[in-house]
Amino acid sequence: MRDVRASPPPVPEDAKRRAVNRAHVEAQKKKKYAEEANRKRKNLEREELEKRHRQQRQDSLPVEASPSPSLSADSSGEDDESEVGRGPLDHLPDVGGTALGASTSSPVFLG
Repeated sequence: MRDVRASPPPVPEDAKRRAVNRAHVEAQKKKKYAEEANRKRKNLEREELEKRHRQQRQDSLPVEASPSPSLSADSSGEDDESEVGRGPLDHLPDVGGTALGASTSSPVFLG
C-alpha cells in the first residue's frame, strides 16, 4: 500500500521559486554580515582611540584630534534638540501649533 503522507514530486516552478528565494536570503545574509563586520571594526577603532586618549591624558600629553565626529566621545553625549533630521518621523509635517483633531492642511492656532 502506498504511503499517503508522501509528498508529490517537486514542481519545476517550485524549484525556480526556491532558487530565487535562496538567492534573496543569501544576499540578505551577506549584507547583514557586512554590517556586523563594519560595526565591529568601528567599535574596535573607537576603543583604540579612547585607549590612546586615556594614555595621552595620563602622560600629560596633548590629546590627538578625533579622525571623525562619529568616533569622538564628546559628540556621543550631545543632545541638540534644535537639530532637524534626527528621527524616523522627520518626513511628517510639523503639527506643533495645531489643535487636536484638526487637519494639518488647515492649522488652528491655539491661544
